[in-house]
Amino acid sequence: MFDLPTPPDKKATSDDDSLTCFLHSISIVKKSTRSNVRFFNMTLQTATKSQRAVCFSPEKRPLLHTVQQTKSPVKITNFRTSDNYSKDIVIDKKTVISPIPKDDSFTYKEPNQESVLSIASLQEAASEQLVSVKAKVINIQSPKVQPTSSFGPLKKQECTIVDSSKS
Repeated sequence: MFDLPTPPDKKATSDDDSLTCFLHSISIVKKSTRSNVRFFNMTLQTATKSQRAVCFSPEKRPLLHTVQQTKSPVKITNFRTSDNYSKDIVIDKKTVISPIPKDDSFTYKEPNQESVLSIASLQEAASEQLVSVKAKVINIQSPKVQPTSSFGPLKKQECTIVDSSKS
């Protein structure tokens, strides 16, 4: 399920590069099944878009979780970007995350305002991005136990949903 190996070779940013953002949907700390690297994911809300981030420094999670709870913006420096098509932000031990004062020109948006609004727009969601979809459930299957290497057996229940997007 979480097959991220060691932090892959990433393109480093210059010291002048920084990212100002709000944090959303911080996941629990996970362990890669192949290399036992611990990491967690989150979504960064910049002034213009939402972007997926992965953090390979679990000790940063308490600070990031507090900042998310207080809906405070942060400045991120010394981060890297992945070479994949989505250009995920990679945070590691060298990354500096500093809370900054709130600014009226850049406001926090509740996650449901950023979430997917229709099934048709799910094609644009990032991998492992948490989304909210308003839809009608038309079929629910019985729960099944799904074995996982990281979390032991988990219950999985599939359903079919429809919305007005006709997807």
